[in-house]
Amino acid sequence: LSGAVCVFQDETKKRELENELLQMEKFSLVAELAAGIAHEIRNPITTLRGFLQILSKEFRHETKGAEYCAMMIEEIDRANTILKEFLLLTKPTAPKVREADLHVVLEEIFLLIESKSLLENVEIRKYYAKKLPLVKVDQAQMKQVFLNLATNAIQAMTNGGYLTISTSEEKGKAVVRFSDTGCGMEESQIKKIFDPFFSTKEQGTGLGLAISYRLIEAHHGKLSAESTPGKGSIFTVELPVLCNEE
Repeated sequence: LSGAVCVFQDETKKRELENELLQMEKFSLVAELAAGIAHEIRNPITTLRGFLQILSKEFRHETKGAEYCAMMIEEIDRANTILKEFLLLTKPTAPKVREADLHVVLEEIFLLIESKSLLENVEIRKYYAKKLPLVKVDQAQMKQVFLNLATNAIQAMTNGGYLTISTSEEKGKAVVRFSDTGCGMEESQIKKIFDPFFSTKEQGTGLGLAISYRLIEAHHGKLSAESTPGKGSIFTVELPVLCNEE
């Protein structure tokens, strides 16, 4: 009887793996088709934006016509941003890795978020490891990930608060944490937080975290989240450190 149960479990596992493979193949096909459609949509959008810029010059400043043109251009730019992010999600660029100090990357994004944090009454606290091992990453992609995480944290604190950025070395990994004192998330939201098009924000595209997750995966790392409703969230990036570093 026990042998029969084992065979049943093996068959179940086999079917699960086959279904998973089938779903991956379906996603790959859909992603390829969607990427092609997105490229086709971007061309007329670019043309439309150009004509609107020309049309806007026909109106005097502070008239309804000028206002409507500005609104349409803004919405076109938003649509273009969504398409760019979608293309990055479906066909991510292979990382061009080189040795990097994550503290240098973090300081670069700090310059970009400093003014926004002041406007939102968010204080940024930094707790860096005295010596964080070097990693091999695509610095531009890592900068994008860190910027996404920091921006999301600031946006989660609508009444101000603290964004804490900390680094450490844990079990052969370089670890970067972004902790906020925002509204936090329910467990059901945490489970979906890295899903494409899922967002806890009204104006969010739901692609930033999904892209960040894919980019960290491409670096053989891990991106995870934990949260407590009403207390805030912590997003953790783990990346393998360089071996035999002196």
